[in-house]
Amino acid sequence: ITETKEQNPTYCRNCVNITADGWSNGIYEILLPSYSSKPFRVACDTETRGGGWTIILRRSDGTENFYRGWNAYKNGFGNLDGEFFLGLEKIHALTSDTSMELLVLLEDFDGDKRYESYQRFGIAGEDEGYALNTLSKGEGTAGDSLEKHFKLKFSTFDRNIETQTCGAFFNAAWWYHNCHESQLTGLHGNHEHGFGINWYTFRGHKYSMKKAVMMIRPR
Repeated sequence: ITETKEQNPTYCRNCVNITADGWSNGIYEILLPSYSSKPFRVACDTETRGGGWTIILRRSDGTENFYRGWNAYKNGFGNLDGEFFLGLEKIHALTSDTSMELLVLLEDFDGDKRYESYQRFGIAGEDEGYALNTLSKGEGTAGDSLEKHFKLKFSTFDRNIETQTCGAFFNAAWWYHNCHESQLTGLHGNHEHGFGINWYTFRGHKYSMKKAVMMIRPR
C-alpha cells in the first residue's frame, strides 16, 4: 500500500467518502458521532478493489510491540504510517455505525500474497468483551481462519476471557479459545508453533507472515 502525507479534507464518517472525493492513500481525520464528538485519525486505502477501506490492523516489519494489555487494544496503538492496531473501541463504533465488510491481506517471506474477504464483519462493545459477533463465511485464496473465532470475546494477557490464557502464552491478543487458527497480532518472524503472525489455512501454525493487513469498508 502506498502511503502519502497526512491530508485534511472535510470530515467524513469513513474512508469511502474520502475515496469518492478523489483523495489518495494516506492518513485522514474522520468524524463518527457514535464514538466521539472529536475527529480521529485513520489510514485509508483508496486503491485496493475500488478503495474505501479503513485499515484496522497492519503488520509489516516487526517494529511495533503487539504484546500489550487491554487498554492498549481498546484505544489503539502504533504508527498509522507503519504497524498499528486501530483500537477495539473505534472498530466497534465503525462496524456498529453501518454494515461492514472485511478484507484480510497476507504476504509470506517468499512473496506469496493471499487474501480472504468477509462480506459481513463486526464486533460488540466492551461490555460484551468486544466479541466477534458478526462474521460471514470467508472467500478468497488464504482460506478461512477466522471462522472458528466467531462469537468469541477478545483476550489480552491482563484480561483473559477464556481459561487457556492464550494471550499471555503466545505474547499476543486475539479472539481466543483453545487457542487460535488465526492470530495477526503475533510475534513478527517467530515461526514457533502458534507464536507468530499466524493464518492456519495459509502456512499453518509454524509460520509467521511477513505482512498482514485487516481493513473494513461499508457494504
